[in-house]
Amino acid sequence: MKVSQDEFKLHFLDALSQAANAMGLESSLDSKIELHLFGTTDCSVEEAVSHLFLSDDIFYSCIDVSVHPKRGPGVFFVRASGHPPCGWHKTYHAKTTGPFNIMTPA
Repeated sequence: MKVSQDEFKLHFLDALSQAANAMGLESSLDSKIELHLFGTTDCSVEEAVSHLFLSDDIFYSCIDVSVHPKRGPGVFFVRASGHPPCGWHKTYHAKTTGPFNIMTPA
């Protein structure tokens, strides 16, 4: 299955929204991302998408998404797994959120 960068961005925004909603918060395009990918970087949603999107048919198999537990509302923790990239159909939640694993408080 091919997924364009625009479609990938929509899935990412949905994952941010689900993570925020789980904490009773809201997300927006202005949200900040603490991206864990070859080190740690603070970036915008757009920058995170450009780093996380590999191609229209190869994706990180799992991308954890949560509201950052120490930095609070408006900052999201996002981490790509170290697993080999794969097709969309082999991602963590292929039938729903694709590679995005929404982490919520226990």
